[in-house]
Amino acid sequence: MNSINCKDLLFDDMPSAEKFILENEIEIFSDEGDLILCYMNSPEGIKKNWNDITTRTALDFQSNLIDQVISRNLLLVFCSTEEIDIDTKKEIQSDTYCCRKIARSKVEDLESSIKDLIFYGTEKKEEVKKSSLKEIIEKEHNEVFQLMAI
Repeated sequence: MNSINCKDLLFDDMPSAEKFILENEIEIFSDEGDLILCYMNSPEGIKKNWNDITTRTALDFQSNLIDQVISRNLLLVFCSTEEIDIDTKKEIQSDTYCCRKIARSKVEDLESSIKDLIFYGTEKKEEVKKSSLKEIIEKEHNEVFQLMAI
């Protein structure tokens, strides 16, 4: 995952995309063909602005991207250092316009939070016990093991 800016992407109207990103202080991250746009604000600011940010993302950024694959692999993340109320989170995350949206609370380090989001559930929970097929057959089906010419 890399932090990028508008100049790293191709747009039909670069000034419009840059203006949207700068005016809203949005951070852009790229991860294997996916784009993640991060909007940081207070919970109240997110509640007030999320719909407008979504609309502007669709009009000034997403529809303006030349690469149609990237424009379809867009994730909009609303982050706050404080707790975002559950109703606001549900409203944001259930909205289907433009792209997938996620609301994250108590974000101290934006880049780490995005990495956690992208790699959520991929960490190895426990060591996997390795067994050979021969050992399994010998233990579970000894009569079959006895018939094998090993």
